[in-house]
Amino acid sequence: MNNKNQTPGMQISQIAHFHKDGLIDIFAGLSIALYGAAIFADMIWMGGVSVAIFLPLWISSRQSITFRRVSHLEATNAQKARIQQLLSMSMLLLGVFALAGVFALRSFEYLNGPNGAWLRENFLLILGAIFAIFWVATGLVLSQPRMHFYGLLTLLAMAAGRFEWIEFPWALLILGGLVTLGGGLTLIRFLQAYPLPEKGA
Repeated sequence: MNNKNQTPGMQISQIAHFHKDGLIDIFAGLSIALYGAAIFADMIWMGGVSVAIFLPLWISSRQSITFRRVSHLEATNAQKARIQQLLSMSMLLLGVFALAGVFALRSFEYLNGPNGAWLRENFLLILGAIFAIFWVATGLVLSQPRMHFYGLLTLLAMAAGRFEWIEFPWALLILGGLVTLGGGLTLIRFLQAYPLPEKGA
C-alpha cells in the first residue's frame, strides 16, 4: 500500500492498529500502582521517577512486540517515530503533572480562607477530573475506546480517596492493577490477532 494514496480515514485506522497492543495500558497501570506504593512508603518522589523507569521499557516493548506484527500496515519509519514521539511526550507530561500535583497539594496547605480550604478538600477530585480528561482525550486521539473506561476508573479512584471510602494509596494500587489487567487482556487479543509474520513472507 502506498502511503501517499492513503485517505485520512485510512491513516486514522492505521494509527489505531498501532495502539491495540495494550502496552501503554500496562506501563501506565504499573506507574499508577508504583505511585500508590510510594505513598505507602512515604517516598512520593518515586511516583514521578516511575515514568523514567517504565518509558524506556515501553519503547523497547513496542519495537519488539508491536511494530514487528503490524509491519504489513506499511507505516513509514517517520510515521512510527512520530507516533512514538507523541506518546513518549504524553507519558513524560503525565509524570511531570503528577509531581506538580503533589507540590500543588503541599502549597494548598498554606492558603487561607474558604478558597484554600475548598481546594485542599477537593484536590483529589480536581486531579481525578484532569486525569480522566487526559485518558478520554488520549482514547479519542488514538481511536481506543477502552481508555474512556480508564478515565471513569480514575475519577472513581480519586473520589474514593477524597471521600475516604478506602485509603488513597489503596485506591491508586487498585486503579493501577485494573489498568494493568486491562492492558494485559488487550495484549493477549493483540498477539492472537497479529501473529509474527513468517520469515520470507
